[in-house]
Amino acid sequence: MNVLLDTCACIEILKGNMNVYRIVKSLSNSQRLVSEITVAELMFGVELSKRKVFEQQKVNDF
Repeated sequence: MNVLLDTCACIEILKGNMNVYRIVKSLSNSQRLVSEITVAELMFGVELSKRKVFEQQKVNDF
């Protein structure tokens, strides 16, 4: 079963929410999907951030 992660789920993981992280981590890599729209929304958040370099690195590592 594939799971499409929405922006809110991705942000919770980036913020360090371990409950969401554990749920997503229990899926195989091939089951985790992120849409282009979600990626664009995350990048938009980076652009609005006062700590662009730090937030960009978190998104890249994700």
